[in-house]
Amino acid sequence: SDPTLLHRFLPRIVSGEYVFAQGFSEPGAGSDLASLSLRAEPHGDQWVLNGQKLWSSGAHKANWTFVLARTNPDAPAHRGISMLLVPLDQPGIDIRPIRNLTGEADFNEVFFDNATTELGLVVGEVDRGWTVAMTLLGFERGATALKAPIRFRNELDRLIELVRERGLHRDPDIRRRIAWCHVQVVAEADRCLQRGRAALEAQ
Repeated sequence: SDPTLLHRFLPRIVSGEYVFAQGFSEPGAGSDLASLSLRAEPHGDQWVLNGQKLWSSGAHKANWTFVLARTNPDAPAHRGISMLLVPLDQPGIDIRPIRNLTGEADFNEVFFDNATTELGLVVGEVDRGWTVAMTLLGFERGATALKAPIRFRNELDRLIELVRERGLHRDPDIRRRIAWCHVQVVAEADRCLQRGRAALEAQ
């Protein structure tokens, strides 16, 4: 992005002053994300946004969102999409939490009714937001995969603690099973590191 955007946003993201929600999916554009219909039209020095986002994580606790919006309706599906940074605290945005059976909400519907953002708040290039989104999702999936060995290690540590609490740590069969689990966790961690290294080298 424009270095001025980096200087403006990154320190505030790190400090927690700016909290972002993701705005990708729509009622008619989930797995087929390229069919999104949220429109962003330039008017003077602003974008004017109209449409809806669905399953927006944490939007009810955020003050900004990064959205994929159609900025060129005449372009092919994967083109004409831009990633815009949009402030959520404005009259043109209605955030509706999607509550689960416990009453808690992680996801939200977000409605844009002539919502606005500055013309310069574009991540990457105008009409090239698809590339930005795919890069972001690639990193997100990679980060999720790298967390798995840590989670497995924590589970194994809890299992070992439970075995000791119940006085089963001297049982040869249980020790063999724990050792087998340990080998699998270490092997999976190594596989994740190798995949991560290969992905970085490919880039």
